[in-house]
Amino acid sequence: MPATLRSFLEQAGSRVIEIDDPVDPVNQVGILSSESKHPFLLNNLKGFPGWRLCDRLLCTRELQAMAIGAPDPRKINSYLAERMFRVGPGKSRMVMDGPCKEVKLIGEAADVTRLPIPIHSIGDAGRYIGSGVTITKDPDTGVRNESMIRAMVKDPRRIPFWMAARHNWGHYLKYQERGEPMPMAYAIGLHPAYEILSNYSGQHDTWDELELAAGVLGEELELVPCETIDLEVPAHAEVIIEGLVRPNVREQEGPFGEFTTYRQGAEGPAPVWEITAITHRRDPIF
Repeated sequence: MPATLRSFLEQAGSRVIEIDDPVDPVNQVGILSSESKHPFLLNNLKGFPGWRLCDRLLCTRELQAMAIGAPDPRKINSYLAERMFRVGPGKSRMVMDGPCKEVKLIGEAADVTRLPIPIHSIGDAGRYIGSGVTITKDPDTGVRNESMIRAMVKDPRRIPFWMAARHNWGHYLKYQERGEPMPMAYAIGLHPAYEILSNYSGQHDTWDELELAAGVLGEELELVPCETIDLEVPAHAEVIIEGLVRPNVREQEGPFGEFTTYRQGAEGPAPVWEITAITHRRDPIF
């Protein structure tokens, strides 16, 4: 059985607090996430029928150990280092379909404002995708890169976003030099191990962070082709957002309350992601 967000929630069991009362995901989730000492799952989202939302899944050492398969929560770092650097990346394989394809919204139907994307902090410029794994591909080598970046919901299909000057930025510069749009996808709702390993920032010339996480978990990662762009994404994600980043296009982005607890600094003219498709499970968890 592949490692998914749902398999992790099942494994976490009663550690996850389920809330059936109606909650406004846009205006209330930010403070709930900030104050909660436990992982939670919201089953009744105001204005977003059929959706659920979870957060705080890695707020304890026990849950972190569970996510990467470490037998001892006191030895997470050494276990993770062993799996990353001695076991190394796992394998991935292409499949033609997966749970992330159960619902397909293409073109004008791909409206990101219909997803339960929250306002995270007081003073934010708007609703932000602050979780999920961003996927790009080197146009020369075909090797993917994953990271976690912030993306501001400005319009139903137009999202300025901020990324650090690392691998995905290097991809964008290559596309920009060619005068071509860069395909980019967001995979939301993965097993937490894939989110943890997407933050790896070391050199990787023949594999990507998704495969590194597969190695940590000891599984083969299943990927599916996107609907509208040339990119491969995790078949068992809850949500996939697809789009193109045009060269030399910039719009104002920020401010945003970052994990550092600051919101000043990294804001200004930013690349813009034009949404071309959204696919998701029939009963998606954001």
